[in-house]
Amino acid sequence: MIYKYKLVATGGTFDRFHKGHKALLERAFAVGEKVIIGVTSAWMVSREPRVLKEIVLPYEKRVDDLKTYLKQKRFLDRDIIEKLNDIYGPTVINGDVQAIVCTRETRKGAVEINKERAKHGKKRLAIIECPFITSLDHYHISSTRIRLGQINRQGEILTRYSFGKALPYDLRNSLKKPIDELYAHVREVFDEVKKPVMLISVGDVVYQKLLEQRIKPSIAIVDLKIGRKKLASQGDALRGWRGQFDYVVKNKAGTVSKTLIEVLKKAVKRYLLTKKTLLIRIIGEEDLAVIPAILVAPLQSIIIYGQPPLNGIPVGVVKVIVTEEKKKWVVDLLKKFL
Repeated sequence: MIYKYKLVATGGTFDRFHKGHKALLERAFAVGEKVIIGVTSAWMVSREPRVLKEIVLPYEKRVDDLKTYLKQKRFLDRDIIEKLNDIYGPTVINGDVQAIVCTRETRKGAVEINKERAKHGKKRLAIIECPFITSLDHYHISSTRIRLGQINRQGEILTRYSFGKALPYDLRNSLKKPIDELYAHVREVFDEVKKPVMLISVGDVVYQKLLEQRIKPSIAIVDLKIGRKKLASQGDALRGWRGQFDYVVKNKAGTVSKTLIEVLKKAVKRYLLTKKTLLIRIIGEEDLAVIPAILVAPLQSIIIYGQPPLNGIPVGVVKVIVTEEKKKWVVDLLKKFL
């Protein structure tokens, strides 16, 4: 096959390798016989103003995911992977590079590379812009949106499924079991974890226990009930808390209302901007609130909720670490709602 260029360059962080990355690389390999692929180093990630950069995957993991894809596409014998500690990499001094493949978002960097090449007496690179791959909401697929928990790697919008429907009775018993790790006490949840991106608590007792341990959640979801019995006063449920609820939302037992999911999305966005604890009161029941919480929370957030007593015996609390796999589990579950 005859290619337009002998050597082209492209690059990126390649965090949570997704559909957009594939399009960029396929474009580069379509025009170049050989492709230099610059991968942003961990040091460079730490220096950039990137959303949730603290959970960008390690450099080695990102390169492994990249190589897996290159192997699948049979590009491995045509690639040259370079670690990037700046936007230029080898493209400034390598006189053999003829073109650079970028997106609209990274075009500015390509222009800067050409300016630096001119300073070194090198020929200007042809700039080839690869169109963005978009989701159904017309926003482009990005690692940032995946880290924020808004979409998956295929660009599927995770909150597009219909809410307001009821959980089928045959699934209710299965959800009475812990959906992740079970602990006897709230304190034990934090003995073995690093500071999460967000901490979301579901239930009045759990929130109460967090306050006793002087742990501030990012978002607390309460319904002023314990064991479905209404508490005598707001103070009984929220000891140590003063002020107004940030959000009040209606939600029927056994359902996840559309309003609840929208409020949670707003609360997550607001917390990431302000880092202020937000309190959501549910009028009705918060029995299934953990489901939308998993769906809207950023990756590597922690959600804790109280495990209902078995045969009248208290069990403890469940810690859910928000992962891409856990979000997929929620999406699959929501497809079964009636």
